[in-house]
Amino acid sequence: MPHYTDYRCTVCRQVTLKQLLTVKKAVFQPLGAGAKIIKSRTVAWLCNECVELDPEYMLEAFNAPGHKSESLERVRSLRAEQGS
Repeated sequence: MPHYTDYRCTVCRQVTLKQLLTVKKAVFQPLGAGAKIIKSRTVAWLCNECVELDPEYMLEAFNAPGHKSESLERVRSLRAEQGS
């Protein structure tokens, strides 16, 4: 394992404390509860400022492919209409 002498943000390249970095990972596993991870890798180390600018970090939770159904979209559109 490599030993890093400094911890820096992958985006802005600013050196920071290890505790202030957020690790962005890609995880590959079969679909389903309790599925074993096949492969994972670190994509980036992000400081607090850059993590807030990351487009994937800002995505709505559980807004993944396959999590949409006609019934769910109908309920969401009704709620949006009632809210306006």
